[in-house]
Amino acid sequence: MSLFLFAMLAVPAFAAKRVDIKQVDQALTEWKDKPDAEVAHWLDGLKLTERADAAQLAQWRKTAPGPKSKQAVALLADASAFLRAPASEILQTTPPNEIAQRQMLSLASAYVETTLVKLPNFFASESITTFEDTPASQDYGVYTNYQPMHYSDFKRATVLYRDGKEVMETKSSEVSEQDQTITLAGQLLSSGEFGPVLHTVLTDARSGKLTWSHWEAMGDSKTALFRYSVPRHQSHYRLKVELAGHSKPTQTRPGYHGEIAIDPANGTILRITLQADLSDDDPMKRADLMVEYGRVEIGKQSYICPVRTVAMTESYSAKVQLDERGFLTPNQKGPTLKMLNDARFDNYHVLRSEARLLTGADTDDDGSKPDSPQ
Repeated sequence: MSLFLFAMLAVPAFAAKRVDIKQVDQALTEWKDKPDAEVAHWLDGLKLTERADAAQLAQWRKTAPGPKSKQAVALLADASAFLRAPASEILQTTPPNEIAQRQMLSLASAYVETTLVKLPNFFASESITTFEDTPASQDYGVYTNYQPMHYSDFKRATVLYRDGKEVMETKSSEVSEQDQTITLAGQLLSSGEFGPVLHTVLTDARSGKLTWSHWEAMGDSKTALFRYSVPRHQSHYRLKVELAGHSKPTQTRPGYHGEIAIDPANGTILRITLQADLSDDDPMKRADLMVEYGRVEIGKQSYICPVRTVAMTESYSAKVQLDERGFLTPNQKGPTLKMLNDARFDNYHVLRSEARLLTGADTDDDGSKPDSPQ
């Protein structure tokens, strides 16, 4: 047994051990023959110090011995979505001058304004895995202990993109994009990944603060990273929150900050993060969104579309009182509920209807005449 694995086994319950990606790789290799539940248990005690991307998560899922440990590595990677990339991926290359930076940002703006609007009507499958914690509570003398983040639910949805607008359909509801990016209404949902989020961030960032950050390695090429921040009074990032004991959702537009990853050659946006800057008066403590974009095929044509989203929220789970502005009244915060969604988009297909004009000489595929309308 390695020193790392021995140290892992000594981690007490709920005391997260901070590790990097290489240490997780090592642990999973050494745990490959251990029971699935045992591996999952110890993975739950880890916390990454650097971001694990989709490719890294895919590798971990292959190494994990069973379904519980696969869920655990997904949660571990998702929780790192807003951290910096590993040091090995941050290039110590000379930053571009101001003219080159402006050119990249101009290409990104043109990409959002022109390329995205040319997307065809399509539908895609969205697979959503939800994790959440369980706040400590007492109800009619029954006390429930706190449980850290754990697997909660899995659901599928269909995303329709028609005439430049996005609609997500689930078995229980339909969510239109509007301009909010996160909705909490008994469940955590996100919308706007197919364009509105990018448009909102780039528009707001131009009015806020937008600065160069660094180069990151991406295969054999490199990606340009910019940081931005938007104050509340200039923000169009809308959160919609349904609180316990309130029949109508509460809406707020907080300030926010994040990163934009851009392909310097053509302005394609490859990754974007939004992290809300919430105050003590807001009905949430955290509302963050990360979207990764990749190349997909729609109708035998190649496009850049969302492939993965991570949404994280922390909201007040107890009944709270709001003032006339929709802000929390003093001493009404109560315990919080943390939720995390891992959403994957795939199975992209062109959305179209087909008609066939039949003549008297037409036959069906089996050679027979088509039935006459009744």
